[in-house]
Amino acid sequence: MTEGLSIKTLKQTISSFQSEKILVIGLGETGLSYANFFADKEIPLIFYDDNKFPRKLNQIRHLYPDANYYLDGNICTENFTMVLISPGISPSHELIQQITEKSIPILTDLDIFCSFNDAKKIIITGTNGKTTVATIIHKILSSAGIASVLGGNIFPPILDLINKKGDIFVIEASSFQLHYSNNIHANISVILNICEDHLDWHPSFDDYKKAKLKLTNCSDEMVINTDDDITLDNSNILNVLNYGIENQERADFTFDKTKESSTITLQQEKYLTINNPYLDFYHNKSNLLAITCICHLLNIDKNILKMELENFNGLPHRMETITTNDNIQWINDSKSTNSSSLYAAISSFKRNTTLIMGGDDKGSKFNQLHINLRKSSVKKIILIGKSKKRFLSILGSEFNCSMANNLEEAVKIASNLAETSEIVLFSPGCSSKDMFIDYIDRGNCFIESINNYSSKI
Repeated sequence: MTEGLSIKTLKQTISSFQSEKILVIGLGETGLSYANFFADKEIPLIFYDDNKFPRKLNQIRHLYPDANYYLDGNICTENFTMVLISPGISPSHELIQQITEKSIPILTDLDIFCSFNDAKKIIITGTNGKTTVATIIHKILSSAGIASVLGGNIFPPILDLINKKGDIFVIEASSFQLHYSNNIHANISVILNICEDHLDWHPSFDDYKKAKLKLTNCSDEMVINTDDDITLDNSNILNVLNYGIENQERADFTFDKTKESSTITLQQEKYLTINNPYLDFYHNKSNLLAITCICHLLNIDKNILKMELENFNGLPHRMETITTNDNIQWINDSKSTNSSSLYAAISSFKRNTTLIMGGDDKGSKFNQLHINLRKSSVKKIILIGKSKKRFLSILGSEFNCSMANNLEEAVKIASNLAETSEIVLFSPGCSSKDMFIDYIDRGNCFIESINNYSSKI
């Protein structure tokens, strides 16, 4: 790690590199962004990837034709000065273990970006909702005439934006990035929520929490969710603006319970009323409050805030209504990759629901699954993916469960099970990596399966 270096010192250190041995681990999008950045400074690099043919190998070779490449899991033995890490590389990786034992400094793209870019930065993290919040904030800032740049965990990689002109950079940060980052600074940081996730990557839930909570020590101002005990109890920043739906007593921004649920209040005084059915889902209402807090700190005109929030129709693969066939509503929530996003989805409907769930559970416990299903309107469950037998053993004695070999079969079963005026909700609650490239590929497969099956009826 690079603990102890100031951002200014880190910039000076990197700028002086010429003969040092700097290792880039991971030759995907982030690896290519490192190559672009350091090639521009004519600083030599060494490259490593577990795969024999990494995705961005050809582009990187074009920039560094004479560099040393260690591919296909060949462990490097050179004495490196510094390591540039890609966010997908787990701390349990054998090479990372060796590097850590040798106390070789590890840098992230976020470390480098914060060291070289002096613009204002809003860093947004959380188990769920960070892409939605970052995207809406970017839209609001642009509408307000502020030159806003969006990047980070959401494409493109943040280092690709380092020379882009902007007044404010809106950065989505994952726990993977934050785990290794120790030289970052935000003018405003936001932790939306912290729930169990990515336990196949992080050594423990405590490590996952520590990664997210790093933002509490590197920000000028912070937005905190009072409904999230982990975030609320670990804030070390004096300049905090709170929001919450359940824990209203400690919240600056909340919803007025005595009026229509779309009225936002600031310290019990009416602030803004938003009319958008999409934002009526509980988790969207929480995100709406976080967005309002950020805009309040930035002194954004409330009319602009209202306009953008009322025009927002959601992002693909997030509680997205695909079609209504025979009065059955099909909803694609493929972005649901953990238990908390699944719980939020199934709590959103009062009509009878057929749920399609499953995938790679990433080591999560799903301790609250029974409780949340009992409280929901879910009547039938179709299980898919690597975890389907595990979920069947957990749920089968109490709930009406079926198993499907693939998503296409799950759609066919759901079509036969669902009745008029019901909902078919695809909210996997698991990673897509066992069957698909990513959640986008999974969501597109769901949509295609619906269309294919509908055309045969």
